Amino acid sequence: TDDYIYAAEDQAGFRIFDKSDNSTIVDFYDSLYENMRIIIPHEEENLLFIYNRYGESTGILVFGIDDKENPQIFPGIVGDTSGVFDMKTITHEDGIEVIWSINASSDKILLGGRYAYDEENQMWTWTGGSTEYTFNYEIGKFDVEGDYFYICSDQLGVTIVERGEWEPIELGRFDTKGLPQAVKVVDNFVYVADRQNGVVIADVSEKTDPFVVKELETSGYAQEIDVEGNILAVASGGGGVYAFDITDPTNPVEIGRIDDSEIGYTYNVHIYNGIIYASTRLGVAKISID
Repeated sequence: TDDYIYAAEDQAGFRIFDKSDNSTIVDFYDSLYENMRIIIPHEEENLLFIYNRYGESTGILVFGIDDKENPQIFPGIVGDTSGVFDMKTITHEDGIEVIWSINASSDKILLGGRYAYDEENQMWTWTGGSTEYTFNYEIGKFDVEGDYFYICSDQLGVTIVERGEWEPIELGRFDTKGLPQAVKVVDNFVYVADRQNGVVIADVSEKTDPFVVKELETSGYAQEIDVEGNILAVASGGGGVYAFDITDPTNPVEIGRIDDSEIGYTYNVHIYNGIIYASTRLGVAKISID
């Protein structure tokens, strides 16, 4: 965010850093939370959503961060939170909608529930009311734009689904040569981290007829992806971090790359105000774009 970096540290809990001097504000660890994998801050409400994969408190946890040096555990999100693969949050007038995908024996996306402030009891709480979308194929990470979901579908490529009242409406799909790991949709283009195939860019202006417009090779496995303005950043595992200029999405230009020998095996990237933040085996790398 503007002032802080939030890092889920797997078996080490989570950490909050001050961006002004890179100092650690809090290093939170508790043996109840053994495997923190996904972290989403909502600073306007002073809330932190974290998915914990293992331990006595498995599921989607919520922390209050009014005092960032002393996070407080709030009531978590219960029901069907084992095996969460990806998670998104969307702020509405009546609370924060939490959406997550589950990649297990039954592949599904759960959506529509709210984490809201209870005025009567003066506390944040999960109001429930989730809608369950079940699919007959393996699903992974996804992105959301309005009423549309863009879902990594393993061997099937990327599937475009419209939010229905009770069930999803499948609109279109485009295949990729690799195994799609993560997806980002911006201005009618979808950017896919396609594992061994690098990066795939598809035109989705017609959601019933999407098509691939460009493929970009990367060293290592493309695992995560982010876009801000005309910059595309890619976390490519053993290939480190790539940055591309996507002023023309059909003809991206590589800006540069930082190898994993310098920053470590790279898992994730976020672009924020023109700076790339990469999570690696060595920690968090802050990368300027020239």
